Amino acid sequence: MADRTSLAQRNMMAGTAFLAAPIFMLVYGVVRFLGGRHSPSAAWTLGHLAFLVALFLFGFVLLGLRRRVDPERRGLRTGADIATVAGFLGLAAMIIQISVDLVVGLVSADHAAMSRTFEAFQSWPGVTPAIYTIMPQLLFVGFVALSILAAVSRRTHPSVPILITIGTAFAAANLNLLPAAAVCYALALAPLGLHLIRQADTRPELAHT
Repeated sequence: MADRTSLAQRNMMAGTAFLAAPIFMLVYGVVRFLGGRHSPSAAWTLGHLAFLVALFLFGFVLLGLRRRVDPERRGLRTGADIATVAGFLGLAAMIIQISVDLVVGLVSADHAAMSRTFEAFQSWPGVTPAIYTIMPQLLFVGFVALSILAAVSRRTHPSVPILITIGTAFAAANLNLLPAAAVCYALALAPLGLHLIRQADTRPELAHT
């Protein structure tokens, strides 16, 4: 009973994240496109808060995809472990980056002051590759890899890694395409999220009757 309850809770958390993460990412993309990239401003703060929520939710998405990789196939399992570690390293870097953006936006009186603060922070040795250029990309590498491994395990639809890869390409090409990336992610993840939520809604006690 306890194991079934724990599984239901994990399914509910993962399913909710699969549905909500692209939505919060879409909010950020739309706010940014409409003027949220101009800092400091209320739109800057709102957009970055939405993206910060999306990033935390993507942590559950990574774990949810990891659980859909066939544990009986050693090669897939090892690849999924590596992809998960890479994804979380990139996720940590992205969370730090967005958190810094939020704090700098809140404490800066104008755009010039904000630029000076960013320049001072990014001048620290290792900060730029660790938080802004190299390490954050590991999130998308891990995300795409896990989606492929889950599809190879035949536990997701073959379109899932295709949509996730297209969405990632949009995000990498231009930040103004983040809304399109979020839509691709939503199309890929929503069916999985609904499936997991339906599984979680199955009452454990009914499974024994």
